[in-house]
Amino acid sequence: LDWDGAGLRVEARSANGDDLVGITGVFCAVAETGTLVLLSGPETPAASSLLPETHIAVVPASRVVRGMEEAFDLIRAATSS
Repeated sequence: LDWDGAGLRVEARSANGDDLVGITGVFCAVAETGTLVLLSGPETPAASSLLPETHIAVVPASRVVRGMEEAFDLIRAATSS
């Protein structure tokens, strides 16, 4: 996304206690419950969604599923390869 063009400074790093906003991509989102499924690891630290006061989740429309069973199916498919 063109963050600079919007006048926003964005750094790709783990969050610290001073960050007001954290932006993450998500593995999928569950429409029925409003649940976000995030993956954590060296490239996707969990702190970016937990520490800042505001969390912005970027969710591709193709990754919004109806319920938890569909989310579990996506997780199984991703981990079985």
